[in-house]
Amino acid sequence: MSAGNDGTNNNNSNPIAVGYDKLTGNKTSKNTLIVANANDAVINTDGSLFSVSINTSSSQGPTDDRRIKPDITGNGTSLTSTISTSNTATASYSGTSMASPNVAGTLLLLQQHQKNLTNSFMKSSTLRGLVCHTADDAGNLGPDAKMGWGLLNAKKAVETITGNGLTSWISEENLTQGQTFNITVKSNGGSSNPLIASITWTDLPGVANNGTLGDNNITPVLVNDLEIRITKDGTTFYPWKLQSNPSALAVRNGDNNVDNIEVIKIDAPSVGDYVISVTHKGNLVSGSQNYSLIFTGITSDFSLISKSEDLTLFSNQDAVYNFEYKQTGNMTTTFSAVGLPIGATAIFSPSSLSANGTVTMTVSGLNAVQPGTYSVGISGSNGIEIETRMKQLTVYSPIVQPLVLTSPVSGQNSVAVSVFLNWNSNVNVENYNLQVSNQSDFSSLFVNINTTENNYLLTGLTPETVYYWRVIPSNRCGTALVSEVLINNFRTAVVTCGSTFTASDFSNATIATTANSVATVPIVVSGGLIIGGLNVNLNITHTYIQDMKYYLEGPAAIGSPIITLFDEPCGDNDDINCTLDDAGINFTCGATAPSIIGNVKPVDYLANLNNLPADGIWTLRVVDAYNGDGGIINSVSLSICNLEQPLSKSDNTLSEVKVYPNPAKGIINIDLSSLSYSNSTMYKVNDFQGRQVLEKKSNNMIEVLNIENLSEGVYLLTIENDLGKTTKKIVVKK
Repeated sequence: MSAGNDGTNNNNSNPIAVGYDKLTGNKTSKNTLIVANANDAVINTDGSLFSVSINTSSSQGPTDDRRIKPDITGNGTSLTSTISTSNTATASYSGTSMASPNVAGTLLLLQQHQKNLTNSFMKSSTLRGLVCHTADDAGNLGPDAKMGWGLLNAKKAVETITGNGLTSWISEENLTQGQTFNITVKSNGGSSNPLIASITWTDLPGVANNGTLGDNNITPVLVNDLEIRITKDGTTFYPWKLQSNPSALAVRNGDNNVDNIEVIKIDAPSVGDYVISVTHKGNLVSGSQNYSLIFTGITSDFSLISKSEDLTLFSNQDAVYNFEYKQTGNMTTTFSAVGLPIGATAIFSPSSLSANGTVTMTVSGLNAVQPGTYSVGISGSNGIEIETRMKQLTVYSPIVQPLVLTSPVSGQNSVAVSVFLNWNSNVNVENYNLQVSNQSDFSSLFVNINTTENNYLLTGLTPETVYYWRVIPSNRCGTALVSEVLINNFRTAVVTCGSTFTASDFSNATIATTANSVATVPIVVSGGLIIGGLNVNLNITHTYIQDMKYYLEGPAAIGSPIITLFDEPCGDNDDINCTLDDAGINFTCGATAPSIIGNVKPVDYLANLNNLPADGIWTLRVVDAYNGDGGIINSVSLSICNLEQPLSKSDNTLSEVKVYPNPAKGIINIDLSSLSYSNSTMYKVNDFQGRQVLEKKSNNMIEVLNIENLSEGVYLLTIENDLGKTTKKIVVKK
């Protein structure tokens, strides 16, 4: 991603240091490569860097917690780029939006080279780590907040991939809770061959920072804090890190607790062995953390490079992995297996090599292995050096056990008409077949979908109706017996729609043209409603709606929940006038304004708010991280359906009323004759935005409602008299 072009601007009135702290929005993300813009570099004839300078317009970092951002620098000054005036037209442009695609193109070539050599691609963390590890130091000594780790060096990155195992090392590892990983490497020494070691990992999401520019929160955003060190003869070498003053030179005198790219550089190593250690601080949130490990400036007598992808197999199959073996001297290397799961065995063909060649590791006996994912590997030893390469093995058994359905719990009443179904996951399952019916024998299905997730948002349910649901798990070699699958049921509640709350305070509704402008509009909700469904009606005028993120924030009384409505949608499209609804369609970006219209799905589910009290001040918050475009929030309202308390048995009489035909065209019949009731009954029809479209009061035992003027769609029919109240879903067809 481009770093931005605010290098000479001073939009941040409270920077952490003058001339710094200009990265905004997603330019501060942990797991991305943020690209700065350099002027043309001067390159020596051997491909090494002679000199390069930053373009002064390139936005400076770092982040508030002093992470090294931007990450990498690419040439983005006076580049030739395609333009839209014709199929062959070009123009010259400058900016980080030129540097970023320049870097991205190089990264694709690196992936292609890796694929050619190994039959597999690098993980994102490996690719990020590789380009930062091999970058030419530019600007201040070490990493800095203007050029990151330096100027991208494609030649050095390619050489690192090609020399993997002999003159460099690239591997993808996994660190478990409490583990310390150690590996010994050899350096030939000298200032012309520095020893560099790095780790990079894709860190887990943390708490979103919805603060404003200039709040300068120094709390580290890392979730899993890995550490790398190099030791030799009692001396410990530490990774680079920025100081609190970003204009000061980076230091390497202790652990780095903020970055998820850590690099140690020993400028002039002495000849000999060095121990590289990877460990972690605190708890690993998920119990383990994948990471990428890279060394340069090393030497080795032999290498093992995988030529196979990770494998996923039936338990009655064998896992076959091929490795390319290279050596630089006279020796014999013997092979053995590491990390085999209990019950598995491995054989090697050949069992040793004394010349370049290919070795095959065959893992068998998987029918005795518990289903799951394992790291298995080959270890080569020549009596002096040991090299280990790991691969991933996933094993599935044809015996698939039934799952536990967790929520709603079986027999639960008063469930909203949009509800999350949740069930336990299982390592032996690849696919979940969810079936929902209002028949206990599942003779007809309301929902029949396949998913790889262990949850599903069920929408469009009818109030006061019993639903049955089950999940049939399967994998590529077997399916659970339907007769053994658990069945849960729940009853939907009485849901009354029609309550709309419209914002009236637009004193802070203007979205300014400066970076990180924020507009907010409050919506006051009252009446003691319990949320059984919520839609957001939104009208915004703004050029380039991709600039913005759009949030709905709930009252503090219910924990201030935040629902992301849109996250930088579309491109240079203008304006939004739509209703956000979980049951809506995936939005498309229209060429004319307003670009987003109709009933569309939000990024986050509004159903996350179901069963919460609605009273309080809700806030629509729009954050524009970029400069140059502005706009205004014209209107916003919330349409809320009330989740009523469960009816008593006597109040539930009306739930047996017959409504037909359904779907209907022209008319709909409501039959109360089975109740022997002749007093007046009130009938109300609301659309799913809560707007009442029809009302009628009648003493007839069989009432006919004329719906020919209603648009095609789904409506809620409320029937109420002295016997109680019920709500039915009706579908109108044209």
